[in-house]
Amino acid sequence: MSATIAYPSDRSTMKQPTETTGVEISLKSIRHGFMHGDTVVHPVWDLDLDIPAGQFVCLVGPSGCGKTTLLGMVAGLVMPKQGSVMIEGTQVEKPSSESVAYMLARDALLPWLSAQDNVELGLRVRGVPKAERRKISSEWLARVGLADFKSSSILRLSQGMRQRVAIARTLALEPRCILMDEPFAALDAQTRVLVQQEFLKLWEKSGTTVIFVTHDLSEAILLGDRIILMSTRPGRIVSDIKVDLPRPRNLTAPFKNQGFAQYHEQLADRLRDEVAAANREA
Repeated sequence: MSATIAYPSDRSTMKQPTETTGVEISLKSIRHGFMHGDTVVHPVWDLDLDIPAGQFVCLVGPSGCGKTTLLGMVAGLVMPKQGSVMIEGTQVEKPSSESVAYMLARDALLPWLSAQDNVELGLRVRGVPKAERRKISSEWLARVGLADFKSSSILRLSQGMRQRVAIARTLALEPRCILMDEPFAALDAQTRVLVQQEFLKLWEKSGTTVIFVTHDLSEAILLGDRIILMSTRPGRIVSDIKVDLPRPRNLTAPFKNQGFAQYHEQLADRLRDEVAAANREA
């Protein structure tokens, strides 16, 4: 059974998007498995999760607990063996580029294209006319602070700049849900905070639903409205934590956020138990 933790805060100081444009997501009675040699592996088992439109949800848990598998299910890339995945009441049966965008740990940019051409890639696939693509991509590169680098080769950009190009490419599609699989993990600490801040500013204006996988508890607390802690395989929800920290949050000095230490202690204790359980079973 999952545990719910909530700490009081002054919600009047929380910054809310002017309009919620995200989607409601529901996973019901999810069971999934696959063969690994002669062994059946169950990454997710008996999992139920409802995500309201516009919520920023972080998934944490031991390696192999099914976090990325869940992202794949919402994206329509993985079909559960049992159960259903619904977006706005419609069952997910295939990928949808109209409502869902997916960001990986690496930027996955095409090195032979410029920054602007990379941002335009999804728009081009959708058939957006060239002039409109140019306008949209220029606007988004400006929003992530790369207006002067739109003609630059991806190979000449730093990793932090590349990740900002990836963010621009994702948001240029105006998705109603963004799936993010450790998107900032490859960045150095200073760059990571800067990119996190930039992404949060853009997200808070959009009201998009976000499901964000991370192994960094501080990142989950500082970014998320809600944290789902999953058990060791087979992945189940062991804690469902509502993060009542006012926005905007201090990402450079996390302990200045009232209640941050309490959330971190609770999560670390539970995660430590799950990692120990995983090691015992290994």
